Amino acid sequence: MLGYASSEPLRPRAAYATTVETGVYLAPEAVGRGTGILLYERLLTEPAGAGLHRAYAVVSLPNAASLRLHGRFGFRHVGTFGEVGRKFGRSAARTEGDTAWFEKALS
Repeated sequence: MLGYASSEPLRPRAAYATTVETGVYLAPEAVGRGTGILLYERLLTEPAGAGLHRAYAVVSLPNAASLRLHGRFGFRHVGTFGEVGRKFGRSAARTEGDTAWFEKALS
């Protein structure tokens, strides 16, 4: 498996029913080969017709490839959370990792 794309409700409450969080996850050998583009094309064309209004993406930093991918699809940076979560079993601070939040209008 080279990767997958997913979307899920941003929050469980009904007020957020038209908003999703998206993600594309790739095996290291798939990065830079167009796999992420193909996955996101499919993911972002289907929900637009299903009454969704906004998509959000969270990118663990640093991640130049993911930043390029989201930029290509018209996501705009709306904020950065500092040192949140854990990655590879370490706190985000040890992985240089803040998380950047991106937004895209779907309708």
